[in-house]
Amino acid sequence: MGDPLRLEERRRRQLVAVGRELTPHLLVDLALGVRGEDGNRGLTQIIYGTSGGLNAQGNQVFAQGADGMADVAEVTDDFGFKLAAGNFGADSAADLAVGAPGEDDSRGVAHILFGRSPQAAPTV
Repeated sequence: MGDPLRLEERRRRQLVAVGRELTPHLLVDLALGVRGEDGNRGLTQIIYGTSGGLNAQGNQVFAQGADGMADVAEVTDDFGFKLAAGNFGADSAADLAVGAPGEDDSRGVAHILFGRSPQAAPTV
């Protein structure tokens, strides 16, 4: 049956592999949504890829109301509940949509982290 605590921990995480650029020289980053973190406020972590694979050095953590992210982190926001990679900007860089379904009395909101070229952090 497995350890119920480990099962619950897996349910709280959302993983998405994000191709940094929509070109043949693809670097893959890993985005982790941790929806139950900090009293269900949630956060999202990005581990950047290199030509040698993922590298935790220089990874970034995003939370509402910090480091340029809009809104205020509130209990039950669940920032990072769902993640989706796509090209939401007007360039070739891959972007990340981060869902917070509990925002605004459960009306929800999606934040977009706009990607940039390799070795550059995403912008909010």
